[in-house]
Amino acid sequence: MNKQAFIWICCVFLIFCSCSYESPEDQTVTPPVTPPEPMPEWSQAYKEALYQPNCYMVKPGDQVEIPIMKAYAVWGIYADELGNTKLEDSKPTPIFLWQDSPNLITELSLNGEKNANGFLSITTGNKRGNAVVGIQLDGITRWSWHLWITPYNPEKEINGRIYPWDNNGDGITDYIWMDRNLGAKSNGTQLNYTDSLAACGLLYQWGRKDPFPGDSKLRNTNEAIEGDFDTMPIYDALGNPLPEVGLSTHHIPNTGIRSEEITNDYSTTNFAKSIMYPMTFYLGHFNKGNSSSGDWYKTENGDFNHELWGKSGDKSPFDPCPKGWRIPPEKNDLSPWNNLTDAATPYSKLGVFPYAGFRYIHSKGATKNSGFQTILWSAISIESNHVAQGRAWGLSIYNSSSSSINLDISSKTTGASVRCVKEDF
Repeated sequence: MNKQAFIWICCVFLIFCSCSYESPEDQTVTPPVTPPEPMPEWSQAYKEALYQPNCYMVKPGDQVEIPIMKAYAVWGIYADELGNTKLEDSKPTPIFLWQDSPNLITELSLNGEKNANGFLSITTGNKRGNAVVGIQLDGITRWSWHLWITPYNPEKEINGRIYPWDNNGDGITDYIWMDRNLGAKSNGTQLNYTDSLAACGLLYQWGRKDPFPGDSKLRNTNEAIEGDFDTMPIYDALGNPLPEVGLSTHHIPNTGIRSEEITNDYSTTNFAKSIMYPMTFYLGHFNKGNSSSGDWYKTENGDFNHELWGKSGDKSPFDPCPKGWRIPPEKNDLSPWNNLTDAATPYSKLGVFPYAGFRYIHSKGATKNSGFQTILWSAISIESNHVAQGRAWGLSIYNSSSSSINLDISSKTTGASVRCVKEDF
């Protein structure tokens, strides 16, 4: 290369550099664009958290830790039905909802990370009973858990037992039952008034995970007294009574059990409200004039949800039973109690069934029939008959001169008893 050519190339290079130069103040650095990695709709952690239990069995004087990720998982996975509320970055706050005896819970705190990876730490007092605690995100209760404080350990048959059951007579065990109702302080085998009342346990609306206290006494009558809310007392964290307020038009969080009419409201907000207000008993719609066919919730398509408790499939995210146990599903195209004919006697092949009564939609959620009848829910919702829509199957047992046991259908808004069976058996 000659000298003139070299000088010409250098000049061109200098001109190009002077035209493209930007001062440090004006220079913009654009990072390389990298395509995001393909992500599943929901993380595996959320999917696993969704199926964590809603009830924890804890011994008196013991401690339990509850991972709170389920609250985030539910509001993420069910976003379409819960208003697409973004809670991923929300900071959790523990909330104490109620206990059925003062000093039943001696400590409640949020430990670990202050996000979805945190957990509730709960210490129990030296007594039996039930409590409900929860997590608030953005100042609203987003999930709640039932603490069943009991020395009963059904896995090892400690302080109680379990019952195998063959519901079709083929010699193969189809179910393993607990010997008591969910939330019970006794299995009722002493057969006296105090023990029978302690064995009644808690009451549940079909498809909901949160319990309600039952009657404060055994009335031994089938009369319904509208507005009679003399139910089992509950208390706040300090041991102050939380009186039941009955039918109320306003949500006043943590002031006692209340009822709410949703007769003309089948919007999906009922699903959200059932989570945000676990102390509210919903009075359902009466389908086509049939007074027993009320439901508290429909899906976004206007259909009844028949799978809230996992009718015949896996345990549902909304199941109220503790880990390893579930609401009894259908098997062999038969009811869970098929072939049971002697449950109205003090001791049956599945233990003692106390006459706990139920919460009645026609008496605005007040208790009815304690000492006279009991209803125990199954996971089986009615879907084939338009008259029966909004209803589910349960076991109904009467204590009368003509004691009887029936497989019956009840409104899903009824607050009835639950007896859990072993999961995946």
